[in-house]
Amino acid sequence: MTICKVKNPEDGIEFAYHFLIDQLEKAEKFFLCISGGKTPEELYSKLNDFCYANPSTASKLSICWADERNVPYQSLRSNYGNTKTVFPYLLNLMHAPISTGNELCVLPQLYEEELRKTGFILDNSFVADL
Repeated sequence: MTICKVKNPEDGIEFAYHFLIDQLEKAEKFFLCISGGKTPEELYSKLNDFCYANPSTASKLSICWADERNVPYQSLRSNYGNTKTVFPYLLNLMHAPISTGNELCVLPQLYEEELRKTGFILDNSFVADL
């Protein structure tokens, strides 16, 4: 593992963006697990622009979430909902949002089913490139 120190959030976003694009361009298929919140929104916006400009490369990308709140996707607190706002190209990609609006006890099973459908779980192992 490599740890990279950057001077400020903007440099961190640029580093992460270029690292991600470099890995995506080299891959045959790329599985990306993302997090929500405000922090990564600028990165997702840049990734959105890249995907619109490079649809054949973008088609290699599959996305899942590392976290979500059990709120409707329309809620300002929804990680998936907020990501769709800054990364609308996401709807053109294979992606596995975490189900919401159900009893908490069934959400892990529903998400596991979604991860299996989208290729993030193969042979009972979670697969992610980044």
